[in-house]
Amino acid sequence: MNFKAIALALAATVSLGACSQIDDNQIGLKRVYGEMQETPVRGMIWYNPWSTDIITFDNQQTPIESDLTTPTHDQQRAHVTAKATVQLDRNGAAKMYRNVGADWANKIVPQIVRSVQIASIGRQTALGMIQNQGEVEQEIRTNLANRLRTRGIILSDFQITGVKFSDQYMDAVEQKATAVQQAEGEKNKTVAIQERARQAVITAEGKAQAMKVEAEALASNKGLTQYRAVEKWDGHLPQYMLGGATPMINLDKTQQ
Repeated sequence: MNFKAIALALAATVSLGACSQIDDNQIGLKRVYGEMQETPVRGMIWYNPWSTDIITFDNQQTPIESDLTTPTHDQQRAHVTAKATVQLDRNGAAKMYRNVGADWANKIVPQIVRSVQIASIGRQTALGMIQNQGEVEQEIRTNLANRLRTRGIILSDFQITGVKFSDQYMDAVEQKATAVQQAEGEKNKTVAIQERARQAVITAEGKAQAMKVEAEALASNKGLTQYRAVEKWDGHLPQYMLGGATPMINLDKTQQ
């Protein structure tokens, strides 16, 4: 085959063929004579446009916002906002495209997110939602990932961005918390008073025991009684002795 023939064959191939570039953040599906191929394609794809179609759509991580009002287990109305981030599993892309289309994220995910949240929140009391938001969020994340996986969707992340209840309920919660704090403070005061009283009893009992021991010792030892009397004398003689006794000299006056 000469050069001219090769050029003509190449020109015919180019004129009859087509090329598509499938990037990493895209999913490419090949449809041959109207039948969708199950295996996605990547990179640069050459194909015959007369018999084959290449369908491409984005597969970046897609955020889905959720705004939900639903009752808790104790029938309080919870207003919960959340965000789920999802991505399509390539292996199920052909099935998803056939059944739903390229806009699968907005058509499927919001309903599943809503359903899972209603079920999880409905098992919690309002106070439990406030106090254990992290645990509720983790429960929803786990259940949501399982539900989406069965539809060929990958959950990248889920976060509860806000939880609100009625102003009346929040005021009641705040008042209860204040009452609990005050009661705890009074309890601490009571404990402190009881401890001081206990210490006073211990001190009094110690003094009484010491006095009892001392009294018993003095009663059984007269010498000790005299010793205690001398121990208390300040070393000064009296200036006068009254009552008919022999007068004592007033030492202070004689020294003047």
